[in-house]
Amino acid sequence: MELKKYDEERMEAVAVCRKFRKLCLQQKLYMNDRIGRSEYARLMDTNHVYLCRKIKIGSGLSLNKFIRAIRMTIAFKLLSTTNYNMTTVLAKCGYTDKSSFYRAFNERFHCSPNELRKRYFAN
Repeated sequence: MELKKYDEERMEAVAVCRKFRKLCLQQKLYMNDRIGRSEYARLMDTNHVYLCRKIKIGSGLSLNKFIRAIRMTIAFKLLSTTNYNMTTVLAKCGYTDKSSFYRAFNERFHCSPNELRKRYFAN
């Protein structure tokens, strides 16, 4: 019985993650680093405690790390499929600070953006 309740909660949390990710992508919320968890929750018609908890259960990430993962997915896609310069890539991912972007990128993909691009355009 306890396992069933956990599975249901996990499935609900995954659904919240998907809905939140879709909202972030559709409205490009990842572009604005000034939006706080209360505003994200308002946009999802819930409260921030619930949203943060469901994101953590559904993805294993904090709300901030979840948004960073969205940004890094976009960066990966742009670097591997376009010839945009690095300033454009940063802007399209919602970063204004180059060092923050490079640190987050290296943490996620274990290489620099330029190294990743070389791998994809070498073929």
